[in-house]
Amino acid sequence: SLPGADGLQGRLVAERMRKMVEKMRIMLPNSSKSVQITASFGVASFRIGPEETVDSLIKRVDEAMYKAKHEGRNRVCVADE
Repeated sequence: SLPGADGLQGRLVAERMRKMVEKMRIMLPNSSKSVQITASFGVASFRIGPEETVDSLIKRVDEAMYKAKHEGRNRVCVADE
């Protein structure tokens, strides 16, 4: 949640988080090996109006996240772009 942020600001924050995850190296238990992971993010801004509910916002965020995964993963997609 980013109170007062719009889709662009949300995208910038999600992109910073995505890059941080991508740079991480996770050490495997009982091993000297590490793995790298990536993350996909969906971003949506709450629309003021009678049609917008928490459920509709969550649905748009979820759709944006699945779009990011479908487009190749390790990316950020903003709902309604």
